[in-house]
Amino acid sequence: MTKFNENERKVIKFIQENPNEAIQNGISKLSKRLFVSSSSIFRISKKLGYDGFTDMVHSIKNEKDKDRNKSFGVSNTLNILDEKDIDTYIKYLTTNKIVIYGKDFSAIIGKYIQKRLFTLGINSHFIDCIDFNLFLETIGKEYDTMILISNTGECQDCLNLLENSNGRYKVISFTGKKKNTIANYSDVSFVFQGISTSDLIVKSPNPFYGNVILGFEELLKKV
Repeated sequence: MTKFNENERKVIKFIQENPNEAIQNGISKLSKRLFVSSSSIFRISKKLGYDGFTDMVHSIKNEKDKDRNKSFGVSNTLNILDEKDIDTYIKYLTTNKIVIYGKDFSAIIGKYIQKRLFTLGINSHFIDCIDFNLFLETIGKEYDTMILISNTGECQDCLNLLENSNGRYKVISFTGKKKNTIANYSDVSFVFQGISTSDLIVKSPNPFYGNVILGFEELLKKV
């Protein structure tokens, strides 16, 4: 394994955190700023497996940009959506009565969406009960569109709710991966980048829940 001394680690950290600045400064100005020789920076690039300084800083910048796009994912999702899907989504929100469901962390997002719709005067209700059949036979009869939130797109409670409702509702879903069962049931499906896991205890940051809120707010601008 390649080892780096303290000065080398300092250079690598600076470039990783400030790739644009490193590109603008060039190797000469960067060496003066970090108090290391240009030849030392060049050797670092070779030790990291790059052809040279320029190859190193541009590669690090590209990787950082990729990571940013993966973790955010909102703009990418909205940009690739069919305008027809967005129009359908807006129609459902503005003309129908909305019922919303999500489990665990998705429930927090669902409650946010419900309260946000309520402030806009849109008739909405978050399903906060265990007995889906009771809901469907009582309050559920008043609604005609359902919003489901699920990171994996395979939430069993969501699937049970869909099955028990027997196609009564128009379905809008927010999920974390392109191909999933809930999306297949949906009239309109939005996919926001997330970590595909059903485990609540995940060490890596999961951008899905934040992305759903950001994406939902961006879509509201179109209402």
